[in-house]
Amino acid sequence: MSRLYTIPLNGLKEGSYSYDFEVSGEFFDDYEGSEIRECDLRLRVEIEKLAGHYNVRFLLKGVVRVVCDRCLGEYMQPVNSENRLVVKGGGEFDDSDPELLILPASMLDLDISQFIYEYSHLSLPIRKVHPEGPDGKVMCDPEMIRRISNTGEGHRGPGPEWDKLKEFLHEN
Repeated sequence: MSRLYTIPLNGLKEGSYSYDFEVSGEFFDDYEGSEIRECDLRLRVEIEKLAGHYNVRFLLKGVVRVVCDRCLGEYMQPVNSENRLVVKGGGEFDDSDPELLILPASMLDLDISQFIYEYSHLSLPIRKVHPEGPDGKVMCDPEMIRRISNTGEGHRGPGPEWDKLKEFLHEN
């Protein structure tokens, strides 16, 4: 459990609370396979304690370095997301529902590290490409775009090994 990203729930009285966190690239070093290695993120966690449960709201904003799907160059992608979670006390720890977390009574603190990781990655666009510049042109690496464009030159299509498949497709 990371103490840096832990919120003490024990002792909170009914009402609203907020906590602010800064997240840098080092945070993601502990997660193998993370798309994010460098970032500058601000996280505000707002907690509303009610009788029997907590409503938790995660507000994430900042920039992360990602790889462009078009040219494979790196660029800083802005992210801005809001996620909600309900935390309830219960017999055993259960995080099987992405919107509900059950904590046993023995757990007095809420470690939000995994939520930071998940919500940061969920805030990334499905298709990551360089944004347009002030002149309206895409900021992709022009040399890489030229190389990709040239890979199709001289290509004659599928060879004779595909003829049997074409015959089969036309018969059915």
